[in-house]
Amino acid sequence: MNIQKATQKALEVGGLIVRPFWRGRVHIKPTNGPDDCICYGKGKAPCPRWHPQAEDLLADDWEVTTEELT
Repeated sequence: MNIQKATQKALEVGGLIVRPFWRGRVHIKPTNGPDDCICYGKGKAPCPRWHPQAEDLLADDWEVTTEELT
């Protein structure tokens, strides 16, 4: 799905968005807070203010997950 639909669904279920080749390594939590979208990387501290590339914004392979990275 596109990023807009994935974001809407993630907000509804309290989930994260991910592209298939990122699964298990990088997940994004969309928020309306001061930290903007938060990037979670496996084994790393959360990083606020994710900056997507144009490719990410145009992609239609976004998925929603509730899987947490450890």
